Amino acid sequence: NHGQHGNCIETDLRKKYGKIGKVIGSGAGGTVRVICRDSDKKSFAIKQFRKRKPNESERTYIKKLTSEYCLGSTFHHPNIIETLDIVHEADNYYEIMEFAKHELFTAVMSGALGRDEIACCFRGVSNGVAYRHEMGVAHRDLKLDNIVMNEQGIVKIIDFGCSMVYQHPFESKIHMAKGKLQHRIILTVCLLITDCGFSCRVNTTV
Repeated sequence: NHGQHGNCIETDLRKKYGKIGKVIGSGAGGTVRVICRDSDKKSFAIKQFRKRKPNESERTYIKKLTSEYCLGSTFHHPNIIETLDIVHEADNYYEIMEFAKHELFTAVMSGALGRDEIACCFRGVSNGVAYRHEMGVAHRDLKLDNIVMNEQGIVKIIDFGCSMVYQHPFESKIHMAKGKLQHRIILTVCLLITDCGFSCRVNTTV
């Protein structure tokens, strides 16, 4: 047993966290559902990671899953979702996270957010991104779909499957990303600012 968090061992998922409920999100990395713990009726988000691809070695597959968990579990900030546990049961791997039920995308598209609420959301996202950058980590897939809100209206960044460490502790060297993902965060932030009515220049090196 490796402790309460990050056990990554065969375990009785139902006994530990309860019955898995409805799907609340899905993507290339897996499917996210709600799970409610029987003992205290506390809800969590549970991500069932995708299956290993035919041309993917087991070592590479496990490395991707554990890397996402390890990155997520190091973040402790009000505007970043808490990653709590990783569980292996049968042939499936699951990640347990804090549950925030509201999607920022839905809130923005509804047109119901006032200017002050928009500014508050943008400030929260900016604070979360700044914290991650202080940790030397780039999200690389920041968009409305990857931001949720809890019952108190606090925005939280989710989904670290595309994240990368671009600067190691006590180093000044910046490790550049390869591929097209490095530009996605810039385009998304520009669109968000425009939709919210803010005039701002975005540093294209972020």
